[in-house]
Amino acid sequence: MDADAFISDGVFVLSLAIHMVFGYHASDYKLLPEEDRILEFLRSIDIPPGDYMAPFPKTRDEWKTPEFQKKMEGGPIFFMTMFTRGKTRMGENMVL
Repeated sequence: MDADAFISDGVFVLSLAIHMVFGYHASDYKLLPEEDRILEFLRSIDIPPGDYMAPFPKTRDEWKTPEFQKKMEGGPIFFMTMFTRGKTRMGENMVL
């Protein structure tokens, strides 16, 4: 391993440790109103793991349609990442 790679890896590990110790980003997320009800609904439709956006156009041209614009204006607009059920292993995912 050359010196640049060693320093780069060291900076990454140090940054990771600092974020974990000082809790940076702890306030980035907020509790959903009626979380239990929302979770129950999401479980019932069994969404596969992945990243999602809604509303989401089926084609590029749909972005410009009045119907899609109405969806955007009416909201809500959200981005969502679905994980597999069970424990989330973020640290394990970052290392692998």
